Amino acid sequence: MNEKFRLTIVIQFVVSMLVVCVILYQFTKSTASRAQYMQLMMYMGCMLSQIFFYCWYGNEVMLKVYIYIYIYIYV
Repeated sequence: MNEKFRLTIVIQFVVSMLVVCVILYQFTKSTASRAQYMQLMMYMGCMLSQIFFYCWYGNEVMLKVYIYIYIYIYV
C-alpha cells in the first residue's frame, strides 16, 4: 500500500511547499487590500497544516519503527 501512495504524497507535499513559497512571494510584492491578505493567510494556513500533518505522522511512524527495532534487538 505504501508503494501505491508514495508518488501521490510526494507530489502533494511538493505542491504544498510551492504554494507556500508563491504566497510568501505575493506578500512581498503585493499592495492588495486587507481582505486579499486575509485570503492569502487562510490559504497559507491550509497549506502549512497539510505539510505539518505529513511531517507529524511521518515522525510518529519513525518513532514506532525505532521502538520496534529497539525491542527486537535488546529484548
